Amino acid sequence: FEKWAEAGEKYAQALSIKPDKHDALLNWGTALGDEARALLSEDRGKAFEKWAEAGEKYAQALSIKPDKHDALFNWGSELGDEAQALLSEDRGKAFEKWAEAGEKYAQALSIKPDMHEALNSLAGMLVQEYQALKLTDPDLANTKLEEAGLHLESGISKSPKMYAYNYACYFAIRNNIEDCVYWLEEAQRYGNLPSQKHINQDQDFDQARSSVEFQDWYKRTFNEDYITA
Repeated sequence: FEKWAEAGEKYAQALSIKPDKHDALLNWGTALGDEARALLSEDRGKAFEKWAEAGEKYAQALSIKPDKHDALFNWGSELGDEAQALLSEDRGKAFEKWAEAGEKYAQALSIKPDMHEALNSLAGMLVQEYQALKLTDPDLANTKLEEAGLHLESGISKSPKMYAYNYACYFAIRNNIEDCVYWLEEAQRYGNLPSQKHINQDQDFDQARSSVEFQDWYKRTFNEDYITA
C-alpha cells in the first residue's frame, strides 16, 4: 500500500507540471481501482473510498479529453467491481452501480464501436445482474440475460477470443451444455480460459456441472474429475 501511495504522489507531481496530462489521470484511476480491490478483504470502507477517488480521476481525465474511451471503459469496470462488492450488503446501491457501469460502457462504445473489451464486459455485467435477480425478479433477470446474449452474439464473430468464455457462461445458464462446452474449448484454444479455481467457483456453471459433457470436458482439461457438491 505504501507503493500505491508513492504512485499517487508521482501522478500528482506529473499533473502539477502538466495539468492536462489525461493519461496520468487515467493511470492514477487504474491504480486506485487496483488498491480498492486489494483493500476489500481487510478494510471495506477504505476500499469504497478508493473506488470513489478512482471515479474522480476518470472524470477529470474525461473533462480534459471527452472522447477518451479507455477512461470510460476502466470507469465502467471499477463500477462493476464495486457493484459486486456491494451486493451482499446493499442490493439497491449495487444495482445503481451496475446501471452507472452500463452507461460508461455504452459511452465508450459510442466513441469506439469496435471496443470489444467494453462490449464483452457489458455482457458479463448483465450476466452478473441476471444471477443477482433470478430468484427475486425472474422476468427482469431474463431480460438482462437476453440482452447479454445479444451483445455476445454480435461480438463473437468479430473477436471470438474475447467473447468465448462469457459465451460459454451464457450457454451454461441456458442449459445448452453442448454449446457451453464448445465455447469453453474455444476459450482454452485461444488461451483465454480462466483458472480451475475460477471455474469451480463460477455460479454460471451450476446447472452444467452435473452433466456428462461438462464433466468429460473438465477431466480432459484439468486431468481430474469434477467433484459435485
